[in-house]
Amino acid sequence: MDTLEQLPGLLRSPLQRGIRSGATAGVTYRLVDRLVYRKIRGGLGGRMRLIVSGGAALSADVARFLLQAGVTVIEGYGMTETAPVICVSPPHAIRPGTVGRPVSGVTVRLAEDGELFVKGPNVMAGILAPESTQTEGMG
Repeated sequence: MDTLEQLPGLLRSPLQRGIRSGATAGVTYRLVDRLVYRKIRGGLGGRMRLIVSGGAALSADVARFLLQAGVTVIEGYGMTETAPVICVSPPHAIRPGTVGRPVSGVTVRLAEDGELFVKGPNVMAGILAPESTQTEGMG
């Protein structure tokens, strides 16, 4: 069976409640783990210690679901010009929906207008090409 909808109602209802509850212990959790979460972990290779999410926001609900399924998800934030990481959530202090604290040696400040200022050894010093070539083709 590939979906919960294919299960008999007697089994489907407790599984759906177990998934929604957020529980990580008890009989219902063990049943959900055996029938649902193990398939998720298996699809991700089965032996991974953690997965990293970056490049786009990960829904806090998705992050919580994966944590409940036994998949440790650390989230990070960065930009190309910061080689590329600025912040990352450590595996021992995960808070779904956040990207964690700045990495070692990096400081972050938010300007009044919302612009993010980043300082650290990972930030590019500038553009290598002359300014005249930077704007070619952007007209």
